[in-house]
Amino acid sequence: MDKKNFFEQLKQYEAQLQNYHMPRYKDLPDFGLYMDQVVSYVNKSLNVFEDENANLITPSMINNYVKHGIMPAPKGKKYGATHIAYICAIYFLKQVLSMDEIKSAVNHQLKCKNELEAYAYFCNELEVAFINCCLLSKKQFVEEEMPDNAKFGLKAVTISIANLLYAQKVIGLHASIDKEYQDKIDEEMREQKEKEKQREKEIKEEKKKEKKTKKEK
Repeated sequence: MDKKNFFEQLKQYEAQLQNYHMPRYKDLPDFGLYMDQVVSYVNKSLNVFEDENANLITPSMINNYVKHGIMPAPKGKKYGATHIAYICAIYFLKQVLSMDEIKSAVNHQLKCKNELEAYAYFCNELEVAFINCCLLSKKQFVEEEMPDNAKFGLKAVTISIANLLYAQKVIGLHASIDKEYQDKIDEEMREQKEKEKQREKEIKEEKKKEKKTKKEK
């Protein structure tokens, strides 16, 4: 592939990215779908990113998401809009994060927002990120009439590395904060239980004393 053809194909892909619209919650099927129907629907929704040799999402992947506790289990082997929203979001998140990091990131978001709000926020941010990525590409075309494709690819890779490391740090900090918060709650609950036990013990002692006093009378 020559240089000109390389950048022509890249521009076509950029146009697809800039115009890509994540299916919003209201657009998702509001009735239960079986596994094969879910796989077909999601792969069709994400076909811009499909590899020529493989599907984007497979049944084993979805089962794995449920197994790791990242998304809720199906109800009677059927998946609803909420399940599909999880699957779409996880597809993108797993491009850069491990399953444990995804679980941590999702849990933190759900502490701040409900599932619908978190999914809508993710969709908006992802679409903006696609546009910004393409704008960076256009900026380089303006600065260089025909940028070197090797240098062009390297710049994209290094930006990805920097963003990934930054994202992992943020997620790690969130996980640490969430753990500290949960530890604090657990400690408060333990203290409360100890107080309740102590109070129950005091009440028993008081009742014993009352019985003893009555017998003495």
